[in-house]
Amino acid sequence: MVVNVPQVISHVLGNPASYPGPHNVSQERTSQGLQKVDTTRQMKMIYDALTSRLDEMLRNEQSVSIDNLGSFSFAPSWYNSKYGPDFVAKVLCFVPHAKLANACPNYKPSKQKLELDRTALTTAQSIPSKVKFLNEVPIAAGTYYKTDLVKSVVKHFFVAVVDLAERGYDIDLDMKAAKIKIAKGNVTATFDSSLSQKFAEPVKPMNTAMGTALTKGLKLSETWAKPAFSDAMGSFLPRPKSREAQSIRIGTANLGVMGRDLTSCVK
Repeated sequence: MVVNVPQVISHVLGNPASYPGPHNVSQERTSQGLQKVDTTRQMKMIYDALTSRLDEMLRNEQSVSIDNLGSFSFAPSWYNSKYGPDFVAKVLCFVPHAKLANACPNYKPSKQKLELDRTALTTAQSIPSKVKFLNEVPIAAGTYYKTDLVKSVVKHFFVAVVDLAERGYDIDLDMKAAKIKIAKGNVTATFDSSLSQKFAEPVKPMNTAMGTALTKGLKLSETWAKPAFSDAMGSFLPRPKSREAQSIRIGTANLGVMGRDLTSCVK
């Protein structure tokens, strides 16, 4: 049996003692223009927003780390030139989290080496590219839920993936930018072709010691001043019409009161 995203969600919601948290209850939205949904749709919505955010970050050349799943990064692919400087392209790579790798005893790293730092304390630190941990705040804003709920969904979803992998289940996760497949004790990642082609063109190397000048990065103070708005989350759901929805609710409530009053007048 192959476990997909809906089955993982059902597993999490069906075992609240093993996966406790606010995701087990239908939560209020942060906008009055949106109604609550059942826990399954609530969890699926947050997962879909996560995959959209992941796709956006990778297309912006940002390495991403997701706890209990792993890190998505870029490995250099060098093209030796007989005359002039060498060229380099980027190859998308996936490094599973230590817990997921341990749950897959037959895990075999891909041919593209990230030259991991074996002395690093975490998977994210072992990757040479700049890694950003997945931030739940933009996802919460895009789905109109509180951040605590999004953190709970993300955490327990991938904890459940590790648990199922340890039990020997085959798992297929469609994450938009990549498809994660766990089968026969191994975990592999297949990236979207349009995303892979985006970085396949060889270019002159930058930020390396191989013949080209180093590029100057942003100062830490400049990163604070620059907003990090997520276009994917800003357009994930249509903007709710909060005032209209509130007016309809008030009108419906008033009609209910008037109806009871009229009923009480009937003899």
